[in-house]
Amino acid sequence: MAQVGRIGVIALASLVVVDVVLVSFAIQHVRSGNADPRTAPTPLPSISSPAVEPSRTASPKPTGSASPSATAPATPAATGPVLIDIGSGDAVARATVGTCGDGGGSVQLSTDGGKTFSSAGLPDEAAVILRIASSDSDNAWVVASSSDCSEATTYRTSNGGESWDDSQGSAGSWHKVGDPAAEVHAPEGTVDVPCADEATVTGLSTLSQELAYVLCSDGQVLRSRDAGGSWRERGKAVGALDLDFVDETSGLAAATGDSSCEGVAIMSTSDAGETWEQSACVETTSTSPPDISAAGERAYLAVAGTVWYSTDTGETWERR
Repeated sequence: MAQVGRIGVIALASLVVVDVVLVSFAIQHVRSGNADPRTAPTPLPSISSPAVEPSRTASPKPTGSASPSATAPATPAATGPVLIDIGSGDAVARATVGTCGDGGGSVQLSTDGGKTFSSAGLPDEAAVILRIASSDSDNAWVVASSSDCSEATTYRTSNGGESWDDSQGSAGSWHKVGDPAAEVHAPEGTVDVPCADEATVTGLSTLSQELAYVLCSDGQVLRSRDAGGSWRERGKAVGALDLDFVDETSGLAAATGDSSCEGVAIMSTSDAGETWEQSACVETTSTSPPDISAAGERAYLAVAGTVWYSTDTGETWERR
């Protein structure tokens, strides 16, 4: 009986071992992914992390680079359309224009010839920048409007942008209007400019309260000697988007779309805008409209956040 009992126990143990092997084989079969998909169990929802906002996952995070805050430039970089103006010495003023309806305008000042720029805080009402001018490292002025471009105001600083005074409104200030149009604001108020067809004003250069040049979007150059009361066509700077006159006869223009220049073509005139010749090509891949400022033999060119400098009346350019 004892021997029979031992045989029974051994047999029972063998059956248990066989069952374990079969069960183990079945588990391995399911884990290998070969199970019938029609009978595969429905996976449980993940609870390892909450959902991330779509706006934060729109662009993949770069690998091997520092966080944006760690790599931000020491001076603000302008984006979009800009304005630039030369002051005396190494003073330069630059402005990000902004747009009517959205605002976003800002002003940056430089005291080292445009190598670096520092933000100059303006009131919240100065949301769209229409014109900027620099006198020296302390003095500059800006014509800006509210975000809806309904009213323009002139802001002046005498302490390098630390504070701004708006007590004079926009009276007496030449400037472009906020929305594209065939008109400018002259010292006595807004005046029409006889641009051809449906062209609009893209460039404005003033030499006095009475004398001003405008550039229309089709390249047409016009001059007024009576504070915008009347205009006379001078010539055409084909492809030009901005211009600036040094005196009544000499000026520079910045043009795009020239097949011989992959960037901004610098054009010059010595006959008050009647004829224009290309004097240089500044290579850039940016599609933002250029802005140019000239004084004597010096000139600055700005395209988005990049600035170039010339000391020979625009014939050669150095990136700042």
